[in-house]
Amino acid sequence: MSNPDVDTIYVGTPNHTHYDYAKQALLAGKHVICEKPFTLHLEEFEELIKLAQEKELLLIEAIINPYLKLVISKLSTSIIPNIRHVTMPLSKERLLLPSILKWVVEPLRDLNIYNIHLLVGLFGNPNRVEYLPNVERGVDTSGILVLDYCNFKAAAIGAKDCSAEIRSTIQGDKGAITIFGVTNTLPEIGLTLNGQEEIVTNLNNPNHRMYDKFVAFEKMIATMDFESVVKQLKHSRQVMEVLDQASKVL
Repeated sequence: MSNPDVDTIYVGTPNHTHYDYAKQALLAGKHVICEKPFTLHLEEFEELIKLAQEKELLLIEAIINPYLKLVISKLSTSIIPNIRHVTMPLSKERLLLPSILKWVVEPLRDLNIYNIHLLVGLFGNPNRVEYLPNVERGVDTSGILVLDYCNFKAAAIGAKDCSAEIRSTIQGDKGAITIFGVTNTLPEIGLTLNGQEEIVTNLNNPNHRMYDKFVAFEKMIATMDFESVVKQLKHSRQVMEVLDQASKVL
């Protein structure tokens, strides 16, 4: 971290180490791009923001879906009126070894985080959060996160103890939106209005799935775009608040 030719540190280590490494990098005078989730606890996240502000450094969360601008725009403009419920599952079965179970499972923070980012990006802060985990050896191996938006409910499901076809839906009394595939890349979106045929679109960049976010990161750092970073940190704070409430049952 003392290398003067390095201006930015990318923290892509296990979740429980994010806070320490990000803090070390900021103290060393480096901008930080930190993998999701930022930290395990909201107060750690707030401390990193304060430190970055004091040092006049950029602090960015490395999450994919907020930077898929065309796809998010399509979803936002297609949101059907009078939403009734939303379901977003994301499962990926893994070999769960007892010796590493605590650090590698975390479906809430490792998989469901993508669903939370998309839900918060589309609908904002929920009024209430409840997490219903399946627990093995003291660790959640899967779980259902319920976000209460008063007029509708959203169920975000993350699992590492099973797997199935991944398909998310936003349903209302006028029709439904279907996301075919994982919510971190949003491969295809289907819009079905009542009595009409489904229209499926794919607006993703043909480049690598991480291309858009790294182009955005490079531009923010090159231009010292604090305005965009503050906007993204506001979004990250909303996600951290949801995680903080959900993790209280663990």
